[in-house]
Amino acid sequence: MSHCGLIVSPSWRRKGIATLMKRQIFELSKLKYPKAKIFGITTSLATMKINSKLGLYPVSFSEITQDPSFWDKCQNCINYPDLKKKEFKNCYCTAMLFDPSTVQNLGIEKNEGLIAVRPSIDQT
Repeated sequence: MSHCGLIVSPSWRRKGIATLMKRQIFELSKLKYPKAKIFGITTSLATMKINSKLGLYPVSFSEITQDPSFWDKCQNCINYPDLKKKEFKNCYCTAMLFDPSTVQNLGIEKNEGLIAVRPSIDQT
């Protein structure tokens, strides 16, 4: 499941609206599709911070969908020609993923009322 494309009007930014919207979308997605992986791509540091607080973590593009219909939505991006040339395997965005099947193996911490899930590193 993809969570991409949230844009808050500049006059409404820095008021917590994006965090509230993303949290609600994330919780609804987990409720409706509890086994679905949730991913997004972004170049925005603010969005990466929100995603991290929700439990998404950076991954390589091989770990998210390769479905052409997803990448078709990127056609308006200035970097789309490069993305297409690289066969959708590399992008200037950061890919972030929440995988519910790994939640029991993750460290959980609370931060600003959100639960942040961080991958634990098995050192065995």
